[in-house]
Amino acid sequence: MKISPQEIERLKNDHIEDDLKRLERHVDNLYSYPPEIVNEIENRLYNVGWGNFKKLDVLPILNDPKLTLEEKKKLLKTKLYQGKISPKRLQDSQKRLQGN
Repeated sequence: MKISPQEIERLKNDHIEDDLKRLERHVDNLYSYPPEIVNEIENRLYNVGWGNFKKLDVLPILNDPKLTLEEKKKLLKTKLYQGKISPKRLQDSQKRLQGN
């Protein structure tokens, strides 16, 4: 069975959209965060998928009203860039987020 490049792209985009909708349902006011934080969260979600993303324990940090934005940023840095992704892929993701 062959799948056209257009169908591959459509399936990939549908999958990404589904994961983003899940993220929006689980994070209060996701888009009230600065764009760089949202980009990091979305990038990590894209790289690991929803199931592994939930295991990073990022959602409780984002939804904790007692934490300041600066505290959340620090905690997110340690949580988002851990796990089963190769160091090279993590480095590439971080560079892309920083615009390099």
